[in-house]
This record gives sequence, C-alpha cells and structure tokens, in this order.
Amino acid sequence: MAALAIGAGVHGVVQAHFDTNLTKQLNAMIAVSAPGHGVYTGGKGVIARQPDYLSAFDLNSVKQARERRSAVGALGTPTTVVPGSLLSNDIITPSTVYAGMGGGNGNPMCPSSSAHCDVGPWDDAQLGYVVGSAMSKLFHDFDNIQLESWGWGVFYATDANSCDYRCNYLDQYKGYDCPGYWLPDGGSASADPTKKGAGFFPAGNPFAGEGGGGGVGCHFDHDHPTQGIDQTDAYDAARNNIVQDSTCQCNYNLKANGWHNWVEQWLAGATPKKGEEWQYWFGGGKAPSYALDYAACWMNNPRDMIQLQNALWTSRFDWSNQEIPRSSWDQQPGSASQRVYWGWNEVPVARSVVDDSQNWDAIFIKLPAAVCNGASEDSVRCLSHDTQWTLETNLDDFVKGGLLKPGVENARSRPGSAVVFLKEQFVHGAWARSFYCEGFSGPQRKWDVVYDSARDVCFIDAAKPSPPQPPTPHATWHQSRNTNCYLNHGAIDLESPTRSSAGAMNVSACKNYCLTQPSPKGACTAIAYDNTQGLCYRRGSVQLKMCEQVDGYDTWTVSS
Repeated sequence: MAALAIGAGVHGVVQAHFDTNLTKQLNAMIAVSAPGHGVYTGGKGVIARQPDYLSAFDLNSVKQARERRSAVGALGTPTTVVPGSLLSNDIITPSTVYAGMGGGNGNPMCPSSSAHCDVGPWDDAQLGYVVGSAMSKLFHDFDNIQLESWGWGVFYATDANSCDYRCNYLDQYKGYDCPGYWLPDGGSASADPTKKGAGFFPAGNPFAGEGGGGGVGCHFDHDHPTQGIDQTDAYDAARNNIVQDSTCQCNYNLKANGWHNWVEQWLAGATPKKGEEWQYWFGGGKAPSYALDYAACWMNNPRDMIQLQNALWTSRFDWSNQEIPRSSWDQQPGSASQRVYWGWNEVPVARSVVDDSQNWDAIFIKLPAAVCNGASEDSVRCLSHDTQWTLETNLDDFVKGGLLKPGVENARSRPGSAVVFLKEQFVHGAWARSFYCEGFSGPQRKWDVVYDSARDVCFIDAAKPSPPQPPTPHATWHQSRNTNCYLNHGAIDLESPTRSSAGAMNVSACKNYCLTQPSPKGACTAIAYDNTQGLCYRRGSVQLKMCEQVDGYDTWTVSS
C-alpha cells in the first residue's frame, strides 16, 4: 500500500488509527499491571520529555518558557539533569504530560485571574520526545527496576521544580547548595555564584552508591532567595514530618494505604516555613495546584511515586481549590473537564542522555485528555481549528530546531521524521494512555503526518499540494441560524469518531464536502457549521424541531 496522508480537514476523506511496530512496542512498555499482581508489574514505562528552558534547544516554545520563567543566578547554562515524566498505565490521572504549549503562552497556571490569563494550554496538543528503548541508559540496573528492592532513582509524584528550584543538602559541608546561594545549617542564605542547586548534580539516588543526587533536595524560595528553603512541612502529633531527612526525601512511614496516609498528613498539618506565611493552605482554605511544588518530596523508585501520584488524584477534591489553574471538574468518569489537572510526575534524568536524539524513539504529539469529549476513539481531528494551527506551528518549530527531519527517508534516523500520537482516554475506571498513528494535514498546509503501511512508519512530511476539489453539485440549501443539530438533538452524526468535525473549512467547502464525500453512517442531508471555530460537521436525518438553539452555530439543510 502506498503512503497514506489522511488529513484533518477538507483534504482528508477517511479517518483511521494505525499501529506500527513502534507504537506496539511503546504500548507494551506502558502496559497496565495485571489484576492481582500489584502496582508497577506490567510495563516498565517510558520517559516523555519536552524541550524547555533547561535544554540547549533553541525553539520558540523554549524562548517563551524562558521569558515566562526567569532562571535565578547560576541557571544561565543547561542543567546536568532535566525533568521528564514517567508514563505508565498504572497511573490513573489525566494530563500526564506537562502542559507547556499552547494557550496562555503554555503556562499551566492558566486560566487564572491571578496569572492574568483567560485561556490555558489544556485544549492544545503537547509535543516532545519519548525515550523507551534507551531507558537502561537513564536508570541504573534498569532490568530490575520493578523489584521491591530497587531504589537507584529519584522520582517526584508531582510537578516539583526539581532541576531549577531545589537545594541539594551536602552532609559533609553541613549546608545546602542552592541556585546561586549557599545555605548553612541554622544560618541564612548568602549569594555564591559557585553554587548552582540540585539540577547541576549527576542523576540518581545519592544514598544508593551510584547516584549523584541530581534533582534531589528541598524547595528554594527563588523569589526571595535570602529566605532560603520554603518547602512545606506537615507534622503529626509525634513531630513526624512528611519528609524524613534534610534532602526532603518522602517519609516512607507514610506509604501505607497506597500513600494516602501521606496525603492525609499533608492536609491535616501543612505548615509554611517562617516568612512563607502566604502559603496559608490548608488552614485558610484549599490549595492551588502549585502547592504541590512546595510539598513535593522525592522517592527512590517508580512504584511508590505512582501510588502517591494516584492518591493525590483520588483526593483532589479534598486539597485543590481549582483556582490556579481555574477548573470545574465534573464527577462524571472520563469527563473532558478533568483534563485541567496537573497530572504529570517529575523525574530528573541525565540531560546528556534524554536530550540526545539518538536515544529517542519518536517525537510524540500528546492530545488533550478526552479530546473528542467522550467519543469511543479520540482523534487529532477533534482539535479546534486554532489548536490545529498551533500544533502545526509547533511542528514547524521542531523542524526548524532540528528535532524533526521530514521525509520518509528519515523515518528511521535520529533525529528523523518518526512521529507518534499519544491519546488519553478513560478506560475501565481510570485514565489510560496509548500510542498510535493517524494522518494529519495542518491547516497552514506546511506539514502532514503520514502513515506508510509498506514501510511500517508514521512520519512527518512536507504538505502535499491540495487536490482540486470537484465542483459542487447543484443543490438548494436552507439556513437555520443559531441552530445546532447533532446526535440525540435532531440529527445523526456522520463523522468518525462521533462528535469529531470534518475539519476546518469555509461554509462553501463544507457544503461541497457533504455532497461529495460519502459517510458509511448514512446520507449527508445537512451540515452544522461552527462559525466561531470554522469547523464543519456533516449531519443526516435532520429534524429541526429537535435541534438545539445556540449562538455560534448554523445548520444548513439541503434539497436537491
């Protein structure tokens, strides 16, 4: 079979998902544990990472991050360790990849009145690179990483600022190496340009013999550096804290009940450091998402991290004020509203390994959780016209930055053209992820994502010229303004997957698409047109009296 470029707009006729040998391998790596076998006994996971201001890459998205988040003192050069996220289907949270691209200038604190932004990145696709086959280069003794005795790594269950805003405790010197500061035990922080913080130490658990403590440490007040450590404490009646030592390692005595005991103690006893009283949670109310950065402690293995990550998710209504970012979570399982959640973990890994393109399996395109709003199959086609435009712009950045080299001839090179989609849907009572391939034609007509079955590859290629459109058959159309007809509201949905659009196009092209492109679901006798996003939806068996009256949509019915 020849290469298939199956687009998201009027240029694409058929939508389908494809598996390649690579997507099958990646899905095996993130496979959920079998029932009754315990946590983290299935696949060993993969690391997903996005280029950020700690990288050496020069991309527009990196420049935006650098502008948004100024690095303190010594962080003028790339760090030794950089943050990635471990993906595993034992993790039940949505949004397991950092939301750093798209709306709100890629700021995951948006939307928020405090952050002065009305939209966030939650409806946008996220791009990065996935490391699966080279995991043994990132973790010592990786073959045994699932054993209870394995403890060579550094893992945070939440966003943690591990590589930029943490202080590494050096026992031999009785003090903390902070970003641009030295903080002696019992003393005050003083400027010291030779100190760079936890991100500049080699990766790995410093207590395990092979690790250098990269990313290990307590949270640093980068806004008021002389204040020093601003890690949240939470003591119980016996003065046991949620961290167990000077490096802010998690207190393993709180791992019972799937680490819910840790969450409960955080909720009951969260206490800010002196001078950090603005951290009023929980005595003065629930907490914003970034409270996790201040409370985050590190663990030495993925199993404990996964359990705490899941415990924070199932307790989200107990701790989150849903204000930063602003959200309104629906209790309905699998609701798209739940995607506005900081669901990623943070794993500091060696930059020299994870940012080396020779270790990448592919560039991933992570779709928003439940992007098709509960349809049986998610698709890039469910992205709005604006977010498809942003996706193509970010793909263009990756090409210009050398992270992608287009063309089927580069599909097995690194860096090369290999691309995989990553979707996140609610399956069997939990959010789960899977890698796959589907065609995508960017609305700017710069780049296509192409599936080639003969070569068994999914890759990015320069967009092909649009084929000439057949003339629109003669038809008479009747416009019903401010009317939206869709499934269970006066019409049959002819798109696949259900609730997706036929793509972004003008009204004339949408009418032509209805009349010239058959749907296996039935004859197209109408279109619903989203005037705000410019999206086209084919409809059949329309009963206008049953349709919804809503601003921004028009329904056009046809009579030959």
